[in-house]
Amino acid sequence: MKISLIVIAAVLLLLVLAYRFYLSIQSDIWDEEKVAIATAKSQTSLQSVTQVDPFVGDVPMMVVQGTDSEGRNIFVWVSGDQTHTEYADNGITKESVRTQTLEQNPGAELMRIVPGVYNDEYAWQSFYRVKGEDGKKRLYYSFYRFTDGKLLDRWLLSLQ
Repeated sequence: MKISLIVIAAVLLLLVLAYRFYLSIQSDIWDEEKVAIATAKSQTSLQSVTQVDPFVGDVPMMVVQGTDSEGRNIFVWVSGDQTHTEYADNGITKESVRTQTLEQNPGAELMRIVPGVYNDEYAWQSFYRVKGEDGKKRLYYSFYRFTDGKLLDRWLLSLQ
């Protein structure tokens, strides 16, 4: 009985420590998201937020998605105190990027699609894995222009 209590106490302690570790890692990201949301709301017509995506490129940024006071879907790219706004209906959708990526790369396993910037153009970034003819998996990024969906570039990252 005494050993069972010690084991349970040890497991609980490990769970608490793991949770605290998770919080300590995530707190910086959550703080960056809060600052990006505040910046986007203060500098644009953004009223409510539905999603925040970090984007790491030449310039790291957060992309805040939500709606404005008229209920229109809006994207706000936030880097420091700089913002850029696009209405969702002025660009292609995430689903359109998904479809385009899969059509151009049959058998691709999509891992992430996020709004970002490529060569100073606002874009969607699609990250995916494709199995080659040799059976090896390769990782790719494709960048699609936000406004019209034109493929801007495709990067082969590595063999997996």
